[in-house]
Amino acid sequence: MNRLKGKVVMITGATSGIGKETAILFAKEGAHVALLGRDQAKGEAVVDLIKQNGNSNVFFSACNVAKESEVKAFVEQTLKHFGRLDCAFNNAGIGGVFKPLTELEEDEWDDVMNINLKGVWLCLKHQISAMIKNDGPKKGSIVNTSSRYGVRATEAGIMLSAYVTSKHALMGLTKVAASEFVDKGIRVNSVCPGWIPTEGNNHLFIDPAMKANIDTTIPMGDWGTKEDIAEAVLWYCSDKSGYITGDTMLLDGGMTLR
Repeated sequence: MNRLKGKVVMITGATSGIGKETAILFAKEGAHVALLGRDQAKGEAVVDLIKQNGNSNVFFSACNVAKESEVKAFVEQTLKHFGRLDCAFNNAGIGGVFKPLTELEEDEWDDVMNINLKGVWLCLKHQISAMIKNDGPKKGSIVNTSSRYGVRATEAGIMLSAYVTSKHALMGLTKVAASEFVDKGIRVNSVCPGWIPTEGNNHLFIDPAMKANIDTTIPMGDWGTKEDIAEAVLWYCSDKSGYITGDTMLLDGGMTLR
């Protein structure tokens, strides 16, 4: 307990799935959590849950990470509310539509790139600017959510060209940010989840035939959990990983081995 006691953490995509699970874990570990997402009602529900668990140092604000004015305003709100920013988890993302790349519409491609790549860049831009002002040599830690599809292509039949491209690019963005600001005391790493049951893919998980088919692609034999990812993100944000930056952690049950 208290692995993040007193640290101020910003989490994007915090209203459901991995973002919500990470917000709950961070709050249990003593962090002050600033949460953003696009659904006000869901965000307020997460805040209520965290407060019920005994941490009142939390707030939520609706924000579209693809809009710089909104991201900048949220970071400023966090600084006004808590006085500083120590860690960030850039988790907001969308999968897009299942289509061959030759059939994608321009707006379908842009929707994915705007959230998954531009959104993370905008968050990094304003998060790092805030963290640089912190005292001491270790000023901040940032974690970006990539994907196992950030290090390889999808399996045959899974047509997510925009998503895969955005996640590959995000890996490069993570390394660039880590390299540019390592001498400023800011660490930037990424996590690459494999198949994790969330609201976005639950229809696959509860379909016995579909789940069984996906299970055959996972050497460890089953899907991971949101808690698996949250714990990895917490470790990157904690002082326990203080000598690591520009790193990528695969949490995919060994799928990239095949």
